[in-house]
Amino acid sequence: LAVVVIWGLFVYRGYRHKQLKNRIIIKQKREVEKAKQIIEEKNEAITDSINYAKRIQVAMLPTVKDVSTVFSDSFVLFQAKDIISGDFHFVKSTGSVNIIAAADCTGHRVPGAFMSMIGTVKLSEAVSTSEDPSDILSKLNSGIKTVLNQTSNADSTRDGMDIAICSIDMESNVLQYAGANIPLWVIRKGGKEVEEIKATKVAIGGLTA
Repeated sequence: LAVVVIWGLFVYRGYRHKQLKNRIIIKQKREVEKAKQIIEEKNEAITDSINYAKRIQVAMLPTVKDVSTVFSDSFVLFQAKDIISGDFHFVKSTGSVNIIAAADCTGHRVPGAFMSMIGTVKLSEAVSTSEDPSDILSKLNSGIKTVLNQTSNADSTRDGMDIAICSIDMESNVLQYAGANIPLWVIRKGGKEVEEIKATKVAIGGLTA
């Protein structure tokens, strides 16, 4: 009888221990499911915000129609790695001079997109005061450093961009180019070889003078 009682106690103890483990597993499973739901809801909210940011970013970029109006025989290849991009293109016609630019900002995703929007605004301001590519980049550099409060201090931001810009005088048929870490590729009429005009190895913004 004593053996039966002792065996019964061991069985009951094992049963209670198993029940406790099951309750812990069920609780942990519910916590995991709740955490998963929270993460999914946050991811959905973040994705919705980024998609909305994309609409704002795209609205600031020249459309294919805008580019084709200035350059009839042209195309735009814009493929963002993520939903939003740190790259941007720019085109503007100032009388007989057409200006076009392509830029690659520091950072990816949201930081890069912020920089691209700042760059678009500051480039537009620079172009409104000059048609010379070199002068435009100088003004863009100053504008970026000013808006980001960039100084020589160690805690200052180092964000900026690489950019290539061309101005084309449609009357004289003269193209001027200036580049910060982005070269110009030229295929002359009737030619097959790609000619590269190297850029200055200095970015816009950051530690530049």
